[in-house]
Amino acid sequence: MRRGLLTTHVAPLLLVLFVETACDRAARLDPAPILLFAGKGTSTGDVAAVARILNQNHLQYATATSSQLNLTSAPQLLAFRLIIVPGGNFIDMSESLTAQAAANIREAVHRGLNYLGICAGAFLAGDGHGYYNGLDLTSCVRFDF
Repeated sequence: MRRGLLTTHVAPLLLVLFVETACDRAARLDPAPILLFAGKGTSTGDVAAVARILNQNHLQYATATSSQLNLTSAPQLLAFRLIIVPGGNFIDMSESLTAQAAANIREAVHRGLNYLGICAGAFLAGDGHGYYNGLDLTSCVRFDF
């Protein structure tokens, strides 16, 4: 009777647990796309240069405007492995993003999204201390010129 219980109830459960774990592991190993910010304030030349590098290296990416990023939740951002914010005018970038967008980016980064800020994108990652609306990914650290 015990052998029948193991074969009919426990063994299928173990198989289900193994399959789910294996599937989860495979899903985590698949590279997620990169999100390239191409919104207000970004340098079109910088966006094009980053896109060219990504294309040359056969890296999949998506672009997002300020309006699109403003509508993107933290869980949606976590579908990406990396967000790249290129150079440009970080004050214009910060003004184009809502406080909620900044909070969503901050939450996603704290939960594992990688952030690459190039020039102005690095300044945007800091705390603007009222001078500009930074993302505050640096825990209240502001980058001086």
